[in-house]
Amino acid sequence: MCGITGWVDTRGEVHKRRIAKMCQSLAHRGPDGQGVWVDPLGTAGLGHRRLAIIDLSGAAAQPMPNETDDLWLVFNGEIYNFIKLRKGLETAGHRFRSRTDSEVILHGFEEWGLNGLLGRLNGMFAFALWDSDRQELHLVRDRIGIKPLYFAALPGGGLIFGSQPRALLEHPGLGRAVDPEGLQGYLAYGYVPHERTMFKGMHKLRPGHILTWRAGEYTVRRWWELQYAPQGSRSSRAAVVEAVRDRIPDAVRLRMVADVPVGSFLSGGVDSSTVTALAVRGAGSGFDTFCVGFDSGGKDDVRYARLVSERLGSRHHEAVMDGAKTRELLPEMAEVLDEPLYDPSALATWILAGLARQHVTVALSGTGGDEAFAGYGWFASQILYARRRATLGPLAGPLGAVVRALAAALRGTPVGMRAPGALKLFGRNQMERSFPIRGFLDSWEMRRLLTGRFAQVPEGAHLWVHERTWRPGWPLVPAILNHDLNAFLPDNCLVLLDRTTMAHGLESRVPLLDHRLVEELFRLPWEELSSGDGEKRLLKEAAHGLVPDEVLARPKAGFSPPFKVWLREGELDGLYRGLLGGALAEDGVIEPAFVGQLIRRRGLRRWNKLWMLLNLEWWYRRWIRNEPAGRGAAA
Repeated sequence: MCGITGWVDTRGEVHKRRIAKMCQSLAHRGPDGQGVWVDPLGTAGLGHRRLAIIDLSGAAAQPMPNETDDLWLVFNGEIYNFIKLRKGLETAGHRFRSRTDSEVILHGFEEWGLNGLLGRLNGMFAFALWDSDRQELHLVRDRIGIKPLYFAALPGGGLIFGSQPRALLEHPGLGRAVDPEGLQGYLAYGYVPHERTMFKGMHKLRPGHILTWRAGEYTVRRWWELQYAPQGSRSSRAAVVEAVRDRIPDAVRLRMVADVPVGSFLSGGVDSSTVTALAVRGAGSGFDTFCVGFDSGGKDDVRYARLVSERLGSRHHEAVMDGAKTRELLPEMAEVLDEPLYDPSALATWILAGLARQHVTVALSGTGGDEAFAGYGWFASQILYARRRATLGPLAGPLGAVVRALAAALRGTPVGMRAPGALKLFGRNQMERSFPIRGFLDSWEMRRLLTGRFAQVPEGAHLWVHERTWRPGWPLVPAILNHDLNAFLPDNCLVLLDRTTMAHGLESRVPLLDHRLVEELFRLPWEELSSGDGEKRLLKEAAHGLVPDEVLARPKAGFSPPFKVWLREGELDGLYRGLLGGALAEDGVIEPAFVGQLIRRRGLRRWNKLWMLLNLEWWYRRWIRNEPAGRGAAA
């Protein structure tokens, strides 16, 4: 696990000093070393920060060349089946100089080409491959989007890239301006979706995509896409459960391979408990587990995690968060994330990662279990409203038109602040009906919150991601899953996990997102996977006998600090006041009076909206104003 960066330019202006500076900004991702290489023609430069996990020797250092120095690689991630691939490549005549998985990518590219290589890889990865002979750069991101990769085109045909936005911001060709569409995405969803970022001119490479740059131009294409392809009910329920029960242990086993200590996050939920139980089974005694609890609410996580640890015999470690300390922590989180995230579990994961890094270098995580096994409450909510709508029959259309017109007329009034909730039932399509359940600010609210050039918000802008990920021909449950796996998971959950763990030099691995498992789940009729109630029935059946019954029967609880309790109790009142008179208001980005309307009135998800705006404020101060951490709204 590492940090990568680079720069290509047809004019031959690439130089080591700039690459080194970009690389240094990622030092937290790779505390074990730095490497920089620049092509003799000055057309390409690659930088690498190393976190040594497999093959701790200097032979595994990057940027890494092939034997003839015409291919150069920087790689972030892990290839879990690299030993098998290596044996096949050695049989074909390739000779390796290291024991690392990185070198498999170089030889695999030579042997099979890019498409042939990617189809064989099982892992999490983002890598850059420079082909000197063709003067061609390939940027590649893994299927699910576990590892991040950002890029920006420069004037004159150049291109820069890096594992985090901060690396690109070290290049003088890219400024620190807010991207209006990225801002709209964040306000709508609480994360920045798809290829958008919060920085004007910067983009994400989407999961399962390849960017190829040559002669000053680049193209992006998809190399993997998840398909819902149910194969019918040819197998008994017992056979379906057994197939999942076989697949998950293999995914965990592959992710236990390391030359450094491995532990596991353990929240006491079914996802992390299943992963941890299988890891302990493979590791034996002395396996470390880690949990975070909260001073108000959330204590069940600690209780259930202790229960699982005691049953498994792990060495268990705990930390506790409280509201008062959050005031000091939140500006630091803006430094860690370098793009705003609403998700309050980032705080808990940051604390958890710091605790784990004191004992291990790799931590397994249950992240992805909810997306793969349909474990969120919004499944139940959307199915409930779909059934209610069905009972209206032919009345649903004309009645919906009346309700929408009434809601539009009432917008801006105290009653109208809750009007979007009516769209859960009466929206024109499923995308419009889903947004009030999962979204934050719609286009109307954004136009009133934002000022100046940012207030130019197209009608329906808040539905942009749903339009990109929705599959109208699919049943409702797999259609929601597709949205989660293509937007919420890579752009929220995995960004959160990557930033908070790598900030401590800790590698996180996510067995429940093994692509073979995810593909297998999408070959099941959706009724085999979930009844649509968010209970993860199939996973719980597969985990029976492995995880304590108390955990399987436990109601779902999110891994988040009780920020609503803190806000209501006044612990964050100063932060609220800081937002109203903060940098966003001062620089003419938001209208403070409308913030007051959002929070004071009983508008939909008002506390969540406040939390989202607070995170935006801290991010803006640190990354647009470029103020040092600690001088934000919490100061």
